[in-house]
Amino acid sequence: MNDFNTLGADVVAISLDSPENNLKAVEKLKLTFPLLADPEGAVVDHFGMRHENGMGERDVARPGVFVLDENRKVVWRSLTDNYRMRVRPAEIINALGELSQ
Repeated sequence: MNDFNTLGADVVAISLDSPENNLKAVEKLKLTFPLLADPEGAVVDHFGMRHENGMGERDVARPGVFVLDENRKVVWRSLTDNYRMRVRPAEIINALGELSQ
């Protein structure tokens, strides 16, 4: 988180879970960034991240990371169908570093 903060980045996570479930996750994981609830899937659908029936009969959000510039334009992203495959923080930090140059 320090590296992200040093580069002027804000970290925000979004899930399809309810605000109540997100609060439990924030407390359990001791997250220091906002975990927003998108139970209707508006943001998840906007970014093409919905994985229908990803958990049996339950839709989930595909793992994704988006870097937005100061104009809120997506300038870098990592999106996968495999929930086990996540982008490494170093890749995100590298993208942020390139953006700041």
